[in-house]
Amino acid sequence: MISENPWLNIPFEDYENHMSDEKVGQLQALNKITKSKLDYLRPISLAVLGCATGNGFEYVNNTTTKVVYGIDINQQYLEVTKERYVNHIENLHLICADLNKDEIEVSDMDLIIAGLIFEYLDLPVVLPKIHKMMGCDGLLIVILQNTTNANFVSTTAYHSFEDLNTFSKEISEFDFGALAAKYGFQKTNKETYKLNDNKEFVILTFRKGMSF
Repeated sequence: MISENPWLNIPFEDYENHMSDEKVGQLQALNKITKSKLDYLRPISLAVLGCATGNGFEYVNNTTTKVVYGIDINQQYLEVTKERYVNHIENLHLICADLNKDEIEVSDMDLIIAGLIFEYLDLPVVLPKIHKMMGCDGLLIVILQNTTNANFVSTTAYHSFEDLNTFSKEISEFDFGALAAKYGFQKTNKETYKLNDNKEFVILTFRKGMSF
């Protein structure tokens, strides 16, 4: 029986192997982006939405970052994250939740990183939840994918990813920015990261503003 959300049917080995495949290269890119943001922003509190198996958690500096939340829909991914990082991150909290359905009891976050998850979420439902999670001067780092002349989900040997093509929806930075502004986010920065000739990441930074 196939679960309602295809992410529940992708083993963590398939996830990591697909994302790091030479035709994809997204695991490596997300790792570099996470490192750069943690090094530069040095948050006291951090939440990673769609944390999967904890890619980038190795860069958490316990001297600066006092609490880390990892949130993902796949419990197996969180178990791998715990095994890898429970002895590295002093105050690590892992939450298995569906952001579309569940309330997240996390607040006052200095930094929230959300990489490649909004393509699978109901934005009018999720954005207010994220706004509540942020501290009064908190930042949200959003990583979206731009695709040209290619499937949103690349084809590799890992067939468990195939159902994502009908589950995902590509979001333009302009549509996301307009909706984010409606729900109280102020865009402060934009960067791009080229993956290959067909795909790039758009990295948007938002500061918490007033919600409506």
